[in-house]
Amino acid sequence: MLKIGPTDEALADFNDLKLKHKVGYIVFKVSKKVEDDKKCKEEVIKVEKKAMKAECDQNYLPAFIDDLKAGGTCRYGVVDWNNKLLFVAWSPDTAKGKDKMVYASIREAFIESLVGIQIKIQCTDDSELSEEEIIKQTASK
Repeated sequence: MLKIGPTDEALADFNDLKLKHKVGYIVFKVSKKVEDDKKCKEEVIKVEKKAMKAECDQNYLPAFIDDLKAGGTCRYGVVDWNNKLLFVAWSPDTAKGKDKMVYASIREAFIESLVGIQIKIQCTDDSELSEEEIIKQTASK
């Protein structure tokens, strides 16, 4: 099992999203603990993008989707929509096999560290990661 976990900053940002409701969404990526150190092989889950609700349009789902896809490879995202926390595991078909395996193997442990996630989805193409799908998943039942 891989020992890749979230940084303290990533958990703090998630708690801000969950408790203060000022953050609209967060996009996470797996990267080296020390970006510029070529000898460092230890990897962690870091925040790639955090969007504040005050800085976004009222409908920030298109921006969330674009930011999740922007890296061109696997990413995790959490969006606060309809007063529900939705976890998205984005693993496009075009991503490298190694990236897909890393993200798949640490996904459940990462979700467990994010206390309060209500809905989880995994997306591999544009039809699975759409505004309509997010609205459908977070609809009040």
